[in-house]
Amino acid sequence: MLIRQRTLLIALAVVACVATLRLAVAAPSQQAAPTCAWERLSSGGRASQNAMVRVPGVGALTFGGVDLGNKTVSSDVRRFDRAANSWQVLAVGGSGPGKRSEPAAVLRGLASNPEFVTYGGVDSLPKGGGTFTWQSPLLGAGAAGQGPLDALAANSVQDSTHRLVADAAAPSWQGIGAAGQAPRTDHSAVWDPVADAMIVFGGRTDEDAQSVTDELKRLTLGDSSAWQALTPAGRSYARQIGPRLQALERDTLDAMAHRGHGGALSLAAVPTFATRWLIPRLPQFAALHPDIVVHIDTRTRPFLFADTGFDAALYAGTPEQVAQWPGTQAHLLLHEDVLPVCSPHLLEAATQRGRGRAHAGVSPHMLAAMPLLQQSTRPYGWRQWFEAQGTSATRSLEGPRYELFSMLAVAAAHGLGVALMPPLLIEAELARGELVVACQQSLRGERGYYLVSPSQDHAAVLDAFLPWLQAQAAP
Repeated sequence: MLIRQRTLLIALAVVACVATLRLAVAAPSQQAAPTCAWERLSSGGRASQNAMVRVPGVGALTFGGVDLGNKTVSSDVRRFDRAANSWQVLAVGGSGPGKRSEPAAVLRGLASNPEFVTYGGVDSLPKGGGTFTWQSPLLGAGAAGQGPLDALAANSVQDSTHRLVADAAAPSWQGIGAAGQAPRTDHSAVWDPVADAMIVFGGRTDEDAQSVTDELKRLTLGDSSAWQALTPAGRSYARQIGPRLQALERDTLDAMAHRGHGGALSLAAVPTFATRWLIPRLPQFAALHPDIVVHIDTRTRPFLFADTGFDAALYAGTPEQVAQWPGTQAHLLLHEDVLPVCSPHLLEAATQRGRGRAHAGVSPHMLAAMPLLQQSTRPYGWRQWFEAQGTSATRSLEGPRYELFSMLAVAAAHGLGVALMPPLLIEAELARGELVVACQQSLRGERGYYLVSPSQDHAAVLDAFLPWLQAQAAP
């Protein structure tokens, strides 16, 4: 979640323009969908300004950032005049934090003279110079500049904390000396009015772009300022609620994006089936239902739907395993019929045939002498196949093992051996001639592919997805 949050914040922070997003939600009785619209405002010519708050009676304040005109880090405090659609540099007294890019800031909402509290950031441009790239995927505008965002490695990450007393007549900076301060940049911050504290999460701790942290800290203000970290119990609680907050964020974004129409389907799926069979067919579903988005995550074992945000699961298992999945209903899509496949070059070498004559396949007896590739979750697959053909194969359990069918397909295509594969998972390799059928005798496996969903309160989007999926799986 940290990486996703930072990516979004960076994408917004480095765009060289200002925009507002207005969300108008109709009363429940009107049953109207929320509407959102971006509005382009005056460009301030600044990037990397994570520190921006709106102070009642003063206006929207922003601090620091990179001046895109002269490529320098700024220490200015600027106010945005919404009525005039323009920026104004404020004359601020006191000893401020100096030049800063990518600090975090919150509004300390005091009854009088509210405070703009800022923490951390970097004080210089990337090492060795460099240029910025800015383009907002949300605004869908702005020409790409030069140099990728991941080239921005800060020279000096700061640990100072300051507050700007936002007196409309005479704003001034004050330093906050608090025990436990540590360098931080690219972090997020919110204000806790009950504890009178700034809550800081994540970010980077030094100039190394890989030094990402998930630490959560709190700076309490008042008469004595101090930084506090989570206790072990707090860290445990954060881990427990993290997935739920992610689900809340995801569902909120889905609702905003669809404006009350269509929806999103959150699908758990076995990886190879999703990658090789489902996803290549999803453009057809998108064409039929453009207002439905399908999200896919990997799950290979049964789970309790009530403990997750999944609406359904694409599961590979036996009828007994599916029947034992509590609180669910299952629809069989496809049986897992398997065939021996291998590289055409391996088959040519094994049969001593000329090029172009390999595709006819060989007998089970000849196949037993060839190198075999094993599937970890189906360790007796080859033994069962040879027994079904009435062939003795003393080496049926030998050979390298691979956990996923996708690994097995790549190994077979590179000539490492013969793999027992469902043809439905290697349609592309068979079409390109990277794999050929080594023997025409197939075997119906014990497992099948099912769409599993809660037996009660299933997602409405399944009413469109399930019939389409069944039609795709039909012979």
